[in-house]
Amino acid sequence: MDIRIVSSLTADDERLMAPVLLKAIQQTLDSLPIAYLVRLERSDAGIYRDNRPDDDMELLYASPATLEVPASHAHLDS
Repeated sequence: MDIRIVSSLTADDERLMAPVLLKAIQQTLDSLPIAYLVRLERSDAGIYRDNRPDDDMELLYASPATLEVPASHAHLDS
């Protein structure tokens, strides 16, 4: 499943909301027995991401750098 959300937030609001949104998504997905990759891209090119890989499932769209991020740890690039 690929979900995209486009908002009318300003760049400043995105910087404030992205970590909060990632945490909410992370908590919801962590309650499910699934592998996942979440990537939030801000309009200023900042990226928040988190993943929980599954040994039996290859995550499409995941770069090697993404897979190095420990599961349960939100990460900010840029």
